[in-house]
Amino acid sequence: MKRLLIICLTLLSCVPFLRSQSAYRYLLDDADGNIFKQESGVLPVNKFSITAGDYSLGVLSGGISYNNFIKSETENLIEIDAQNVYNDLQDANLLSFQTELKTLGISYRLGKVGVGFQHSITAFNYFTYPKELFGTLFLGNAQYIGKTIPLGPELNSALMNSFGFGIGAELSRVKIAAKLNLLTGLAGAHTNRTKLDLYTDPEYYQLRLTTDYEAATSGLLNLDSLKSSKILATLGNYKLSDAFSSNFGLSVDLSVHARLSEKLSGGVSLKRLGYIDFNKNTNIYSSNKVISYDGLDLSKYITKDSVAVEGLLDSLQDLVKFDKKQGSFKMKLAPEVQLYAKYHLNEKLGLFGGVYFSSVPGKSIWSASGGVSYTPVSLITLGSNITYINGSVLNIGLHGMLNIWKVSLQAGSDNILAAISPKNATFATVYAGVKFNF
Repeated sequence: MKRLLIICLTLLSCVPFLRSQSAYRYLLDDADGNIFKQESGVLPVNKFSITAGDYSLGVLSGGISYNNFIKSETENLIEIDAQNVYNDLQDANLLSFQTELKTLGISYRLGKVGVGFQHSITAFNYFTYPKELFGTLFLGNAQYIGKTIPLGPELNSALMNSFGFGIGAELSRVKIAAKLNLLTGLAGAHTNRTKLDLYTDPEYYQLRLTTDYEAATSGLLNLDSLKSSKILATLGNYKLSDAFSSNFGLSVDLSVHARLSEKLSGGVSLKRLGYIDFNKNTNIYSSNKVISYDGLDLSKYITKDSVAVEGLLDSLQDLVKFDKKQGSFKMKLAPEVQLYAKYHLNEKLGLFGGVYFSSVPGKSIWSASGGVSYTPVSLITLGSNITYINGSVLNIGLHGMLNIWKVSLQAGSDNILAAISPKNATFATVYAGVKFNF
């Protein structure tokens, strides 16, 4: 388990060019909402539009950067600063990784009504763990003598296809849009119950672990071993037809954009209101028992601040002794809410403000942003914003859009500093896309 936590922490803090769609790319929007993503996907500016590639990815590492966590590393040894990291952790800590590729989008407009289709491939991973889990695995259980502490992590992870069918309408100064997404899950992992409570007897150093824990996996992931080489199933066992599996789900996206006055516009968007049912290649791992260990010191799972990659024990699995069975499980998607407003000072300059909220297992993500957009010529729109997100410091973003003939190119990031100093970053977004308007 220590190895798994290290993999998550180092991966997410080493790759900070990565949150799914930037919550604040609407900074570049015009007064009529022609850039606002949901409306533009079903209500093109002209009669017909094609989105031929729109990619976004991101990470939130809960305030832990690579330089906070890693002292040094070699091929087979990672040296960490466990005490420093432990002091900075919250009671519940979230590691979030998301990526999305919109492969093809087509929309058609007839007067005030539009329809659209969008295919995308999305991966998201939310791993929430208590501070005590990190402390026990990396610093031992001596600090918790005489206490009952929670150790159970929460996991919500999926790789899925989305086939979205949308409809939109323009009503005076208001644009509304809705999209129904048919989902097929390629892989998933989800915790239904998360109780792993550890008590250390102050007199005899006896451990008592009380469990009511259940984790379910499907597809590429498995928990038969927590060692890095066995977490993922062999990719060669999967073929193209697996993209259209019987792991089926539905979700709904809704959005509204309004021109509130001559200079003020705003919008709201709700995404991922839905679920996926996993019933193919699924395994359920559960434990509901009380386990005692006589005189066990967890320091035997710890090598000071160093962890050898080769031969590392599957410590949590060794302690808990999961029962395994086949079955099915339903995963609720993490809904997202985005709101924004923009004040257009003149045809070239605008002021922007927005908020974002997402409810994930064991933790909530929220952020707020303010920025400015500038259109020096009709072909180019530029923007910059400052974003605060819980679990991260202030972030500086840059965004840009280029319109050439009937082609629109858009790219940006909510934390450009991650590109300058990636090992000190705890949050970033990046996105790029192209759209053809006919």
